[in-house]
Amino acid sequence: LQIAEINSTNFPIPKCQHLIKEILDELKFGRGFRLMHGFPVKGISNDDIARMYWGFCTHLGNGVTQGGTGTSSYGGLINHITEGKLKPNEGSRKGGLPSRVSFHNDPADTVMLLCVRQAIDSPKSKFVSTSTIHNILNERVPEKMYRLYVGFPQHHQDLQYETESPTTVYPVPIFSQANNLVSSQYNRGRINLAADMSGGMSHEDKNLLDLVDEIAEENAFSFEFQSGDIQFANNYVIWHGREAHTPAKGEHDRRHLMRIWTYVDNF
Repeated sequence: LQIAEINSTNFPIPKCQHLIKEILDELKFGRGFRLMHGFPVKGISNDDIARMYWGFCTHLGNGVTQGGTGTSSYGGLINHITEGKLKPNEGSRKGGLPSRVSFHNDPADTVMLLCVRQAIDSPKSKFVSTSTIHNILNERVPEKMYRLYVGFPQHHQDLQYETESPTTVYPVPIFSQANNLVSSQYNRGRINLAADMSGGMSHEDKNLLDLVDEIAEENAFSFEFQSGDIQFANNYVIWHGREAHTPAKGEHDRRHLMRIWTYVDNF
């Protein structure tokens, strides 16, 4: 079957249902993230890993396209995060480079990252709670919270339709509240790109976003992320990032992740 043809009905994994419920409960009602070890990747082709990985994730939500194109991107449903030959064409997005990945969340309910091969110096992955960031900001600079709730225009980074503007028409709130729950949407790179197209960012706004990044770094949870590990995150309450790593010497030792985005019913 092609990736898009695989679903939770034709990929039954009854022995995993208890684990799947645990993961979903943690994403919805718990810390908002989960780390799983031991997914089979060693000695298995990328296409078969992708089928197993996608099949597992169909039990967690509805997989959606990430916009990447290329022969190995499975129609954008699974994108290879790497600096190697498998890297899909993602337009202006620069995922997979060895440089540090700053804290952000992705534009879907959840993000799943499977580590097929880690870089030789094993950079740590990072999660941070957006509720923690929100509450600390509210304590330190309560007079600035309105600015974060108004938000900033963001660059679409080639995820828009051809008829759409390259940036959002309206500002995107960094923090929002609905039914007494705080959620967030943050990508400093997209904010900076949109600001550059409109004449730049004010000194005050830059200082405020620097503070957001500083608080995120101070309160981050860092963890080892090895071959066969999958990280699951709720994008509304978790931002993710990564340490920098040494560039690979060749294709055989390039860091290689597979990323899936899903929407979850009643999330």
